[in-house]
Amino acid sequence: MSLLVLSAALFAAVTPTRAEVYISTQRVADRLAFESRIEAGEAERPASHESTSEQAERKAETADVPETQPLTPPPSNFDNALRPLRIFHVGHGRLGYDRGHLPGAVYLDVHDFYVDRDGLKNQLPDPDDLVELLSAHGVGPGMDLLLYGDAAGIFPARVYVALSMIGLDEHAYILDGQLKRWAKERRKIDTDTTGIDAPRRVVVPAHPRRAPDMSRLSHSRVVRSLDANQAAEAKLLTPFHLDNRPFAKVVIDARSPRQFAGNASIKGIDARGHLPDATNLAWTDLIADAQDPVLAEDAAERIAQLLPVPNARVLAHDETGNQASVLFAVLRHFGVDAYFDERGIVGYVRDGGTLVKPE
Repeated sequence: MSLLVLSAALFAAVTPTRAEVYISTQRVADRLAFESRIEAGEAERPASHESTSEQAERKAETADVPETQPLTPPPSNFDNALRPLRIFHVGHGRLGYDRGHLPGAVYLDVHDFYVDRDGLKNQLPDPDDLVELLSAHGVGPGMDLLLYGDAAGIFPARVYVALSMIGLDEHAYILDGQLKRWAKERRKIDTDTTGIDAPRRVVVPAHPRRAPDMSRLSHSRVVRSLDANQAAEAKLLTPFHLDNRPFAKVVIDARSPRQFAGNASIKGIDARGHLPDATNLAWTDLIADAQDPVLAEDAAERIAQLLPVPNARVLAHDETGNQASVLFAVLRHFGVDAYFDERGIVGYVRDGGTLVKPE
């Protein structure tokens, strides 16, 4: 039985887990200081009594919250340091990492998270390949993962999407502001790669049949087959997540307004325009500035304005999946039931989809 079939059969009813994604520089600095104390034998890691998902479920069950509540990040265990922390500097070349990185960070090449499939570029590796790749970089299910980059944040968001594809996103985080904000605040930056450039390999189960405790591997948030004839309704049924919950469904295009309006060419294919009934929220509007890429103060408000109901299911979408990575991560940060369209407009058009064209 294939991974996809087995996942659909056994884990179709898995409840999605949610936790904040973007962590401030101060909180990361505090966590690094605590990890240093643990390493020095001056502190012990707290015992874990309740998972992040259990906290979120308990909070939802006990809270009397109106439907018009503002979007707020769900709780996480990042500050509690219940699990070992692994930090990744995500880049597209080692130069930025070698110039300076967070203490203890390991270099992770974002090119490893792009493959060509079915004639389409910028696709994610298959789940088994992702597990193998991440295992080779020391990633396991029993740790917290902190991602960051030295630019505006697309690359760490791309890796976060990949982690969500195999169920390792519940304890994955992104440094808010990236290395730019960290350096701006004159926090400690290392240039030494001795002893941290070769991560220790861990064993990560690659198949639910061999590892029933890794059931979240079956719950992917990556959409690989958006039906061209049903895109307007955004029926987000992926091979990993089969259900028919009656939630409102929304498609948000993360490209610039110019691209959304259809005034920009895409990869040599006639893909000007946007999906029917899609709305636009440029990923650049979710960060304060490219030189200081912390989350914009009005990011939650911008997102909330596009949701017809609080429990709307949202598809983060663009031309080939780059810009939508940031939108997906920010949506997840604010607790939105978000999914990521891997194939993008290029794949949608190539498969016969019809776009709303500029007049």
